[in-house]
Amino acid sequence: MSLTHQLFLQTLRELANREQEKFDAHRMPLIASLLDHAWSAVPAYRARFAGQVSSNSFDLARWCELPLLRRDDIAALDDGLEASALPPEAKDVEDLPDQPLPLRRRSRLATVAAECEREWFYERNGIDLAAPLAVLHPDCPGLTQVRGWSITFAHNKWLAGDCNGDARQQMAWLVESGARLLRTNTVIGERLAEAQAQSRVRPSIEAIIIVDAKLTPERRAAIQATMRVPVVHAIEIPDLGMIAARDPGGGYFVSAATCVVEVVDDDGRAVPNAGVGELVITPLYEYAAPRLRFATGIRAIPEPEPGTLIGVRRLAAVGELNGAQLQSGRPSFHPDHR
Repeated sequence: MSLTHQLFLQTLRELANREQEKFDAHRMPLIASLLDHAWSAVPAYRARFAGQVSSNSFDLARWCELPLLRRDDIAALDDGLEASALPPEAKDVEDLPDQPLPLRRRSRLATVAAECEREWFYERNGIDLAAPLAVLHPDCPGLTQVRGWSITFAHNKWLAGDCNGDARQQMAWLVESGARLLRTNTVIGERLAEAQAQSRVRPSIEAIIIVDAKLTPERRAAIQATMRVPVVHAIEIPDLGMIAARDPGGGYFVSAATCVVEVVDDDGRAVPNAGVGELVITPLYEYAAPRLRFATGIRAIPEPEPGTLIGVRRLAAVGELNGAQLQSGRPSFHPDHR
């Protein structure tokens, strides 16, 4: 583990229990630096923020006035997002040739931040980061075996199986692999649980990580009861990394130390406590292709406790919601069984 990783991870562990005032004091300079960079070095952002920012001066109390960024906006901004002028702390940039423009450049610091946040999430859920990992997930469809950089920057063995295969074949593959962790989605997890209920053979899986916005509390409980291992629910966004993970004590942790995490209404304003809104993310260390107030399309409910000065530190619930249920009271997650 590099010194940068170690320092980042140490900071995240300290911030987890830091009182609100000190937590905000840590993040405010990062937010201001990212805004200054977007205004001065990314012409497209200067045009987007013309009504809120003038002469490179911005009142952070007006954060919610900044327009939301959606995927179509990223495509339209194109070269404007690929800023050439990077601050000294973000000069180390990674090339991601498999990503569409303009997301082919990524600040190495943002990668480290995302990896450390992911490790912190799994630490809090008691996951053994060095344990052999099996992957049955659509975002990794190929049959492969690699070492390192799978769950976090920990050096562990992982194997990817056929996510489209028969559940009984997948169960046999899990048994043969000897994996102690499984990363999958809701539908595959349910199929494996059904196959497990009909079989006497049990894989050596000690925990299941379900990365899927469609996982409801009911579906998670059913998989956990049948498989007889803890099920950790996580939300990840392509090329952003993990942004939320279930807290064993209830609710969800979010990447508040490395991102601005918001739950907003249709006008981009913070929803009231226990209200339902859209999850909006701003990575604080991404200078190569900054994404300010990126709307994920994922619904969430913030916890009723006060959040950060900008954004939230925890969520009560996260996932896909039935649109009809958003009109009245506290909604329940749509089962969406397939």
